[in-house]
Amino acid sequence: MRVKGLEPPHLAASDPKFYSITLNPSQRELKAIGDSPEALKRYTREAMKEYAKAFNREIDGKPVRVDDIKYYAKVERQRIFKGTDKQIRENQPYATKILELKQEIRNIESGEHTGSTKKLEKEIQRLEKEAPHQLNGKRIIRGMSKSGPQSHIHIIVSRKDASNRYNLSLGSKYKASEVKMNGKTVKRGFDRDTFVKNAEKTFDKIFDYKRNYVETYRAKKTF
Repeated sequence: MRVKGLEPPHLAASDPKFYSITLNPSQRELKAIGDSPEALKRYTREAMKEYAKAFNREIDGKPVRVDDIKYYAKVERQRIFKGTDKQIRENQPYATKILELKQEIRNIESGEHTGSTKKLEKEIQRLEKEAPHQLNGKRIIRGMSKSGPQSHIHIIVSRKDASNRYNLSLGSKYKASEVKMNGKTVKRGFDRDTFVKNAEKTFDKIFDYKRNYVETYRAKKTF
C-alpha cells in the first residue's frame, strides 16, 4: 500500500485550505480483495481513523477522532500513463522521431517537399514496433489506460476540523511534540510514519492480507 500526498496542494503554499491524499493499493492487494470498490470504501473509512490518530493534537481536551475530520473520498478505477512514467520516458525518442516523420509526410503531401511517403510510412511502422514499451501490441503513449487492476482512492481533507475552529495541518514541521505556550503544555504535529504504517496494518487486518516483507512500508523505507 502506497500513500501519496500528505503535502499541501499548490493553492496557497502558506495557508492551504485542504490536503490531497492518495491511497494506492498494489495490484496484488487489489487482487486479494477482488478489486472491489465496496472493499476499498470500507478500507478508506478505517484508514481515516488512523489518519485522525496520527495527529498529536487535542480538541476540547480529547484526542482528534475521525469525526473531527472533514474529508471527501472517491474511488478511481483506472490510471493513465503520464509523462513521468518510465514507459513514456523510454518511448520518447521513438515518439519524437515518429512525429518528425509524420510532419515530413504532410510536407510531401502539401507539395512543400519531394520524396516517397510510402518509405516514410514504412519507417514509422518499424519505429512503432521497436519502441521498448508496448501494450496490447501498441506503443505506449500518454493518456493510454494502464492494464490490470488500477483502483485507487483520492481523498480531499479540510485543513479545518469539523467545528471549523481548529487547524489540523499535515504540513507541520513538528512531529508528535509538545511545547509550552502561555504557561500551558500544547500538543502539536502530525506523525506521517505512524499514519502510513497503521494504514497498512489496517488493510492487512480487515482483509486478512498476508503481506510479504518487501511490500511493507518498513522495507520500502529501508531500501
